[in-house]
This record gives sequence, structure tokens and C-alpha cells, in this order.
Amino acid sequence: MTSPARRWLLGIACLVLACRVGGSAGDDADGSTGGDEDTSTGIGTDSGTATVDPDDTGGTPSGPVPCDPRADECAPQVCPGSPLAGFFCRPPCSSMAMEGTPCSEGTCLSATPGADALACFSPRDCDPIADEGCPDGESCVVLDANPLATACVPSGAGLPGDPCGPAGGHACASGSACVGASVDDDAPGTCTSWCDPNAALPSGCEACVAIADGLGICAACDPLDDACPDGAHCQPADELLGGACVPDGPGIPGSQCAADGTGCMAGLVCIELLPDTFTCVASCDPAVPACADPDAQCLDVAMIDDTAPPGQLGVCVAIGATVCDATMAPAGCADGEVCLVIAPELGVCGADCDPTLGETACRGNAACLPEADGMIDTAPFLAGNGACGTACTSDLDCGAGTCVLFDGLDVPGLCDATGPTCDPTMPVPCVDPAASSCVALAGETTGLCLPQCFVQDPNACGDPPACHGKTDPQWHSGACIGQEPACDPIVQDCIGPQTCTVVGGAAIGGHAFVCGGAGEVAAGGDCAGDAAACAPGVLCVADTCRVPCDPAADDCAAGSCVDVGAAFYLPAGTLGVCM
Repeated sequence: MTSPARRWLLGIACLVLACRVGGSAGDDADGSTGGDEDTSTGIGTDSGTATVDPDDTGGTPSGPVPCDPRADECAPQVCPGSPLAGFFCRPPCSSMAMEGTPCSEGTCLSATPGADALACFSPRDCDPIADEGCPDGESCVVLDANPLATACVPSGAGLPGDPCGPAGGHACASGSACVGASVDDDAPGTCTSWCDPNAALPSGCEACVAIADGLGICAACDPLDDACPDGAHCQPADELLGGACVPDGPGIPGSQCAADGTGCMAGLVCIELLPDTFTCVASCDPAVPACADPDAQCLDVAMIDDTAPPGQLGVCVAIGATVCDATMAPAGCADGEVCLVIAPELGVCGADCDPTLGETACRGNAACLPEADGMIDTAPFLAGNGACGTACTSDLDCGAGTCVLFDGLDVPGLCDATGPTCDPTMPVPCVDPAASSCVALAGETTGLCLPQCFVQDPNACGDPPACHGKTDPQWHSGACIGQEPACDPIVQDCIGPQTCTVVGGAAIGGHAFVCGGAGEVAAGGDCAGDAAACAPGVLCVADTCRVPCDPAADDCAAGSCVDVGAAFYLPAGTLGVCM
């Protein structure tokens, strides 16, 4: 069986990404990202020339040394950056650093847009459009669009329309950037001019797509202001959401489309809502969020792709919960609800609940996830929310044994409780995973590491002894998250390439049956590194992709149907897998 923490993480991913598409509020053809494609941005310049040398900076660079992130060229430094700004050797940041932490050359920022790893950059306020604020021989580049960060690097020589990248230094001339390149796919991009969305279009710029206040990128079209000819619509074609006109297709909302962004009817765009799964959806403006489908919400594309500029483009989807912003006050949730952060810059509203109440914690098809300060609380998954033992109030309850008294349990003491001593104030007080619940001794500053358990687990600790809950409010705080309607994990009735899985077990209260993203690993394959790697309709159990089955029918084509419901706190006979 997959570990409780991994089952929990898989469930969260399913809740976030199992999106049902919804219609837009208008008839305009709008856009969203459709994969890593090498699409021209429509700058009216001949691009039929040889690719610009990414290390051709127009002279000997006086600043950082260009590099290729796919090669070990900078040791002991690292090679952070992006095709937009170029890749240069820079010092790494400590694993203890956070984004914004000062470092030897300036500030720790994401090594690549959206990445967790940090590197030491030298950000500088400058103007990428007018190329002002940098020394001679250097250009103002955009390090990241989310949030906007700029810096000065050695200038390149590529003119708008010239091929560039994907690796090496800043290959484009001042006032432009290398857009649409992909290091992973070894695909070059195109030198593309910056522009001001609030000013007249510069020469050769057919549309100016905003990426931040006062800053945009030239493109063939703007996904929120489609000016494509009849028979075509505007589809975002690069990481900055600059658009390209693509032929209208037959795809309706919810239909599958091609990775190059084609296949959708006018008014829809092709977006990767689920990993490697592209779907036709309606777009919307996050600044004026409105969708025709009353169950759909205008979800900022930056919430789906954290490298995209925020606030510039949205898509109409229904994720089974109300989206909220935990950084705002109010966050956008109703009274009695919590804004639970489940991904960077993405929160969903959930009713307050107590995970230890199990099946009664939430209404409908929802599970109670442990919560602390608006974040998913991992502590209960690691330490349990209870301790195993036979309850007692005095030695008389323990026969010839001893009643060990504790503080913080829903019973006064446990008979003959033993375990390593621990400090309840420490973040990780117990080393032994089999006895990882540190419970304070009554009237003492120390405690004992006792066998952990989950109060809501009907099979916890055996019978006897029982699982006795911790009383601190930390262990009783949660948020109900789920989808309606529930799916069937045996029938696998989700639409499209998804899997119906169970969110439940471990520290989760109750369970929810939700549709979520699927991978490509067939039944019998290894899913140890990714619990969502299994093909649609296949579950990851014991680090192996397994076909679900009905334990009562034992209808496996190969092997036998083994009941696994207990792992999710389901009644016997509810869920099985073929093994």
C-alpha cells in the first residue's frame, strides 16, 4: 500500500486538477497554454536565418559567464536562468535560504521560473522596453514574470524574428527577449520585442500581450482580444501567453486537443489541465472573472502553470470547490470555512472540521484534511493524532501493573506505558517511527514516545488496547475538501483520461471519491516515485499499479481481488485491487 503521506498528496493533486471545463461568459475566442511548441510570435521579420549563437553577446562579456544548464559548466557555481533572460554561472544559495534572502551577489531567487531551487542573482530595476537603467553593453532582461524581476546582463545580437536559445547567454538585442524556447525539448525560440500594452504598437508588433503593469510582449495576437481572421482563433503559444492564430477545430468544451494547441472550436483554447492531457476550455479575464457555466470559476492560468504571468489570462473550470486567496483578507470564503492552500498561489475553501470524527467530520463527498494556519498540516501524518494503550485512572485499573499518567490525552493515563523519553516541545521529538507519538507525562516537562495511531481508524491498535486521542486543538483542526458528485473507484466512471481514487486514511477524516489526473504506467508497473503515475482507471497500491476490482465479485482477469478498503477506512468489501 502507498504510504499515508503519499496517498494524501495524491488525493490533494486529484482535488486540484480534476477540472471540469466550463463555458466562457462571452463569444470572443480566447487563449491558454497548449504545450511546448516552437511557434512564431508573428513578428514581421524574416526568421529564415541560422540560429543566433546563444553565447554571442556582441563582445567580451564583462558580467557573468554564459552557460548551458544541461552541462556541468559552472562548478562550484550553478547555471540558473531562463531562455528569456539567458543562463549565466552564478553562486548557489544555501538550502536554508528562502526567496528574497540576501546573498553574495544580491538576492536569492528561483533558479528557473517556478523552481524550488534558489540561486544568487543580481536583480536591478531597469526598463526592458526602452532598455534603460543598464550600463553600456548590457540589456535589461526579465528574470521572472511571476513576480516581475529584472536584471542587467551582457547584450546579445539577435534581432526580432531571429531564432535564439534555448541555452547560453542572452542572445537577443536590447529591447527584446528569447520567447518560446524550451531547454527540456532542446527547442529554439524567437527574439521578440517588448512593448507597452498602454501605448501605440511599435513597428512590426501585431499585438501587445500584457505580462505585468506597463510591460508586454509582441505577438501575432492577444488571447483576450482576438483579432485572428475568420476560420482561426488566438491560442497562447509561449511561456508569456503571447498568442498565435491557429485553425478552428471541432473540439467542444471538454474535448481532447493536440499538444501544439490545435483542435478546438472558435471561442475555446487548448490547455494542459492534467499532466500530458490537453483539453479544450473557455478562457476568461481574471480581472473581470465571469464564466457562462454557473459551476465554473475563472481560474488564473498562473495557478496551473506557475511560470505564467499572473492576472493576465484565465480559464473557466469547475474544481469542485471555491477558489480563494489566503494572502488576502477576506480570502473569499464563507463564514465557517477555511482557505486551505493546496498549491503555490492556489487555495480552496473548505468547511471547518475535526479529522478525528472520521465519517461524520464532513458532509457529502468530502474528506477532512488536517489544517494549521491555512496550510495542510503534515504533523498528524507523521506523529498520529492519538496513542495506543489501555486507559486507566489509577493502578487499580491495571491489575498488577502501573497506571502512567499523561497530559494531553483524552484519558488520564495508560496501563504500563513504556517508551523512550522525549521532549514534547521539540519539532521531531521521537526517532523511532513505530513509537513516534510524544505524549507529555502528567506534571512533567518530558514525555514518552508511544505507539502512534489515528483515532478515526476503526482498526487502530487492535482490540484491546484502543487509540486514545490527543486533546490539543492542533489535532482537531481541519478543512473539508471534496467533489460532487462522487465517482466510483471500481467502475472508474470519470470522464476522459482520469482515475477515480479515494482520498482517505491516515490522518484524514472520512473519505472522498474523486476524479484526478492519471499517468501512463500500465497495470503491474512501478509507481513508487509517483502515486499518480498509473494509467487512467488504475490505482497505485503497494508501489505497484493495480486494476481495481469488487471484492465480492472477484472479477479479476488475472490474479485475485484483494480487499484494500481498510487502508482508506472503508468497510470491508468496499474496494479491492487485482493482485
